[in-house]
Amino acid sequence: MIPLKCLRKASAAFTRLCQCKDIVRACSSDGGGGRKKSKFVVEEDLPDRRAFKILRDEFRGYMKPKSSEVQEPLFPKEVDILVVGGGIMGSSIAYWLKQRAPESFSLAVLERDLTVRPSVVHAYTDIHDAYARSSTVLSIGGIRQQFSLPENVQLSMFSAEFLRNVKQNLSVLDFDPPDIQFQPHGYLFLASDKGADQMLKNAEMQEELGAKLELMKPDELRKQFPWINTDGIALASHGLENEGWFDPYALLTALRRKSVSLGARYLNAELVDFEFQTIDAQRGPEISYEPVNHAVVRTPDGVIRRITFAILVVAAGPHSGEVAKLLRVGTGQGLLEVPLPVEPSAYAQPKGGTASKCVAWLRRPVSLRSQRERLCPRSSNRALVPVSPWITFTAETCSWHPV
Repeated sequence: MIPLKCLRKASAAFTRLCQCKDIVRACSSDGGGGRKKSKFVVEEDLPDRRAFKILRDEFRGYMKPKSSEVQEPLFPKEVDILVVGGGIMGSSIAYWLKQRAPESFSLAVLERDLTVRPSVVHAYTDIHDAYARSSTVLSIGGIRQQFSLPENVQLSMFSAEFLRNVKQNLSVLDFDPPDIQFQPHGYLFLASDKGADQMLKNAEMQEELGAKLELMKPDELRKQFPWINTDGIALASHGLENEGWFDPYALLTALRRKSVSLGARYLNAELVDFEFQTIDAQRGPEISYEPVNHAVVRTPDGVIRRITFAILVVAAGPHSGEVAKLLRVGTGQGLLEVPLPVEPSAYAQPKGGTASKCVAWLRRPVSLRSQRERLCPRSSNRALVPVSPWITFTAETCSWHPV
């Protein structure tokens, strides 16, 4: 006997499918109007076959539990919002949008690195090959309040409160509450004589916004951190609250799971191209522009698919520059003449994985990130800094965070 709950779901799904615009579109022989098709060959079926596949996929998707983290092999033909990149930024965008209006729009997150296979150990957490190329899991997962811009301080204060209540904010039915392994420990920034005044101004602004920190002269610094060479240091700023680090993979998993429970869909595919449309202005001077609302993606099995979207959000981290090039940013005319200056960068590790000295990349004023288990680079002036022998390194990172 078929349970009454299943019959109700089937009835609701059938009603929704009868109103599905995809069915009408699939049964039409319309070739897409003025769309300039991609150089990639998109999988196309006969109209009646496409309609059958949409009916099948929509029905399966409706019956499938929302707690599933990756919707495969179901693949949407169109979404209201398409987020390119399913790392911490893309997943956070998906969470906050769906958290405000879970049923008001459709949202899909495109991530090429979702394949899960048992693999390596990263930092203090066993992880998988999923997100192996993501700067999210290659970063230390640090949070601090010490910034020179008030907006960054306020954002970080908000984030600290969110992480403090992460078990309530990101809990999902039938799953254990998330544990991001937060380790409270303050960031330590060092300034030379030239940077001391700026550090004082920054500290005053940070404290006005609610940050807790202490300023230390070299003598105080030596007492608290005896392993630091204080030559050339005039002032230090040390965070006392809402600073530390956490397991970024655990937070990413929690955000992704919560987003899916709210209706977001994670698609295991790689963005390879966009399709543009040429539209001529009807009034005024002769103006033509090429809007884009078709993304061409490649699935892990090599199938090329097309996704129609109303809004595109690029959250591809260090690969956002590549996405921008696909959108003709940097190669077009007018505003499109200016490229997006985002490229992957990496930090090298000493051979063997450990070192008694770390080559720190320092900014002016000199700034180091000091943490119990790791001390690592910031920017581009080299200086040798002694570090504890238990410090560990990973091979590379594509973000500004130390590893």
